[in-house]
Amino acid sequence: MTETLPKPTLTPQRSLRFDIQGLRAVAVLLVVAYHLWPNRLSGGFIGVDVFFVISGYLITAHLLREVALSGTVSLTQFWAKRVRRLLPAAFLVLLFTLVLVATVMPSSVGQQNLGEIAAASVYGLNWLLAFNAVDYLAAENTPSLVQHYWSLSIEEQFYILWPVLLLVAVWVAARSRKDNARSTAAYLLGAVFVVSFIASVWETTQSPASAYFVTHARAWEFAAGGLAAMLPAAFMRRLPDAAANVASWFALGLILGAAFFYTGETPFPGWTAAVPVAGTVLLLVIGDRNSHWSPQYLARFGPVQVLGDTSYAIYLWHWPLIVAFPFLTGKTNIDAKWGLVIVGVTILLSVLTQRFVESPLRSQRGPLGSRRRSLLFMATGIAVIVAITAGGSYSLAKSQEGVKESITAAIEDTDGCYGLYAITNECAEPYAHTSLTSPIFSVGDKDSWGRNDPGAESCIRTEPTPGYPARDCTFGEGATTVAFVGDSHTGHLVEPMKMAAAANDWTLRVFALGGCSTLEDQFTIDSIRDQQAIIRTEGCLDWTEHVNATLLDEKPDAVVFSSRSWHRPLDTATIASWFDELAAAGIKPIVLEDVPGMPKGTTGAACIESFLPCDTSIPERDDPVLIGAEASETTVVSFNDLLCTEDECPPVIGGAIVYADDNHLSRSFAYTLAPTLADRLGAAVMQ
Repeated sequence: MTETLPKPTLTPQRSLRFDIQGLRAVAVLLVVAYHLWPNRLSGGFIGVDVFFVISGYLITAHLLREVALSGTVSLTQFWAKRVRRLLPAAFLVLLFTLVLVATVMPSSVGQQNLGEIAAASVYGLNWLLAFNAVDYLAAENTPSLVQHYWSLSIEEQFYILWPVLLLVAVWVAARSRKDNARSTAAYLLGAVFVVSFIASVWETTQSPASAYFVTHARAWEFAAGGLAAMLPAAFMRRLPDAAANVASWFALGLILGAAFFYTGETPFPGWTAAVPVAGTVLLLVIGDRNSHWSPQYLARFGPVQVLGDTSYAIYLWHWPLIVAFPFLTGKTNIDAKWGLVIVGVTILLSVLTQRFVESPLRSQRGPLGSRRRSLLFMATGIAVIVAITAGGSYSLAKSQEGVKESITAAIEDTDGCYGLYAITNECAEPYAHTSLTSPIFSVGDKDSWGRNDPGAESCIRTEPTPGYPARDCTFGEGATTVAFVGDSHTGHLVEPMKMAAAANDWTLRVFALGGCSTLEDQFTIDSIRDQQAIIRTEGCLDWTEHVNATLLDEKPDAVVFSSRSWHRPLDTATIASWFDELAAAGIKPIVLEDVPGMPKGTTGAACIESFLPCDTSIPERDDPVLIGAEASETTVVSFNDLLCTEDECPPVIGGAIVYADDNHLSRSFAYTLAPTLADRLGAAVMQ
C-alpha cells in the first residue's frame, strides 16, 4: 500500500508510565501465585487477561503514533521490533525446556512435550490446546512444560493481524476522504470488540474447554485496550485527584476481586472476563497519578518496577520450573517454602535474562538491529526448535516399533503371561516389569474408541457435542442380543467385548457417549453447580432418552451398564427403578463394576517411570449404580479382584501398563480382558 496520509503538525509524545509497569507486576504475580497455589488464589488466571488488555493498549498507541508520523505502518519494521522484543527470551526458555525433556521429565510425556514445544515455537499452541481440550483422550494429558505459551501465541497472532487491519483503515480513509485513519481504525476495532465478545460468550456456553484458548474468544480483550488507547490524551486529566483515586481503587478492586472470587467453575472467558478487563481499561485510562493515596503511586517503588520490567521473563520461566519441580525434587506438593524457592529462582533467571538476553538483543544497535537480521533470527530459531522436536518425536516413535510388534504377538497368545493373562494363567511374578513394559509406548496405547481405531465401526462420541450426535452400532449376528451401555468406560472395553460377544454367539449393540453414563436425570443437574457441567449433562439427558427408548423398543436379552459412575451425582432410587423396569420388560440388567483407576492426574506410565510416590491402594468410594443394583437385586459382575491384590492395585500386570491415563484402561491391557469378560458376563447373561 503506497498511499499515505498527510503528516499532522502535532504528534503524540510518549511518556514513562510507571502505572503500566505496576499493572504488569500485579498481573504476573496473580498468574504465578495461581499456578503455585491454585486453592488459595482460585481466579489468579485473570492475570493473563490483564496482560491482553495492556498489550492491546500499548500496541495500538504505538501504531497510531507511527500513522500520525508517517501516514502508514511499516509491517516489516513493526514485526522486526516484536521479534527483537519477544523471541530471544521465548526461544531461550524453549531450549531450556528441551533440555528438561531430555534429562528430567519422564519419557512417557516426551511426545506431548515435544509436540507442544514445536507448536509454541510457531505461536500456534493455543489452537493445539483448544483441540486437545475437546479431545476426550488428549484432555487427560498432564500439563506440559510450555502450556503457558498459549497466551503468548494469542498475543503474537494479534501482533500479526492488528497492524494489517490498521493498514486497511489507512487505505479506507485515504479512499473515502471523509474520515481519518484514527477514526476508521476505531470503528474497525469496535467491530472486532463486538463480534469477538459475542463469540466469546457463545463459545464459552457451547464449548468452554476450547473457548479458553481460541483466539476469537479473546480478541475483544485486546480490542478493549486498543479502544482505550484511542481516547483523547486529556480524557481523564481534568478528573480531580480524589475522584481519580476512588476510581483507581475501584478498578484495582475489580481485578483483585476476580482473582480471589473466580474459580475453575466460573464460565470463562465469556462475560465474566469483562470484570478484570474493565478494571484494567479504567486504570489505563486514568493513567499515572502522583497522589500518595492512589494505587498508581505504589507502582513507583523500585521492587514493583523490577517486577514490571521483568514480568515477561517471569511469565516465561515460572511455569517450566513448576512442572519440573516434582521430578527435580521428588516432592509432589509445593508448600510455602518451596513456592518461595521457585519464585526466587524465577526472579533470578528473569533478571539475568533481561540483562544478558532481552536488553542487548532488543536494541537497534545490537546484533538484531536490522529488519532482515531480526526476521532471519525468527526463521532460524523456529527452524531449529521444530527440527529438534521433530527429530526427538521420530526417535521416540521409532524406538517403539519393535515393542509394538512384540506386544501385538503377546496379546494374541492367550496362554501366555502378558497383561491379565499373567493372573488368569497363574504365571510367576505377575506384577513384575518385563521387556514389554514401555512407558513411551503407553502414551499411544489408548482404547479403541479414540483416534487409534477410526473408521465406520468407530461409533463412540467423546462427549455431547452440538452438530455431532452420538450414534449406536452393532457387532456380530449372534443368537443372543446384548446391549453395552455407558460412557468412555464402556468405550475402553468395546474391543474385548466384541471378542467376548463372538465367543458367546452374541449380537453386540453398543451405546456409548463419553461423559454420559445414561443414568443421569434431573437429580444430577440439580446437584451440579458448575454451569458448564450442567450444559454437558443436559446433552447427556437427550442421549439417555434415546438409549432408553431404543432399549425398550428393541428388547435385547440383556443390558450391561459400564461407566465411571462413582464420581457422578446419580439418584440411586431412579437407577433401581430403571433396572426394575428393564427386568419387567424381559431385559436382564447387568452392572459391570468400574475399574479402580489410578490417583487423579497420575498415569500408570508416570507412576512406574518416576521416583515420585504413587498411591496404588484400593480406592474407597460409594458407587450409586452399585447401590441401585443392590436395591433392585440386579446382577453385578466385576473383574477388579484380578486387578488388585488384598492391599493395592498395581500399575503393571503381566508387563502391561494397566492404565493409559488415571482412569481408562490401556488398549493393550484391555485386550487381555476378553477371555475373562467372555466367561463372567457370559455366565451372568445366561443366569
